[in-house]
Amino acid sequence: MRYIICFLALFFVSSCTKQTINPTPLGSFMPRYLDIDSIMPIIIDDTSKIVNSKMQDYVSIPVDSGLLVTPYGKVTLPDGVLLSERKITLYNFYKISWERQQRDLYYTRYLMKTYHDKAIAAEILYQNEILKWRKEAERTWVEKNMGYLGFLAGVITLIGVDFAIYQVAK
Repeated sequence: MRYIICFLALFFVSSCTKQTINPTPLGSFMPRYLDIDSIMPIIIDDTSKIVNSKMQDYVSIPVDSGLLVTPYGKVTLPDGVLLSERKITLYNFYKISWERQQRDLYYTRYLMKTYHDKAIAAEILYQNEILKWRKEAERTWVEKNMGYLGFLAGVITLIGVDFAIYQVAK
């Protein structure tokens, strides 16, 4: 009866093995790719630094082409629009700001893309290194089943001792 209980206990313990799935070792801690607009909105500088209250502003005047006669001679004028000094100053300010922001955006996108690509490459390298070390640290079959083998050796020793005592007592 003792042997049957020991055998059943050994059977139930051995059938309850731990199963693991091989997931990504750490998961991904890398940030998503960021664009300059998601980091910082474009801030338009204050125009009061460039345009002051002394500059006159008036409605733009369309001018037709024609011949301008002056005491100094005749001049052929192209058609166009007369703009105020304030509008021309603001136009130049916005044009220069736009060009600067386009250049900054180009280089920022380039640097962010380079950073992102290098970070992903480093993450892949680290993940592979973690997998390699996990495989090296994995226990062998003997290490995993050392308890069962010890228990089985104990059971066999117990049976041997009981058999020897039985033979001597006979």
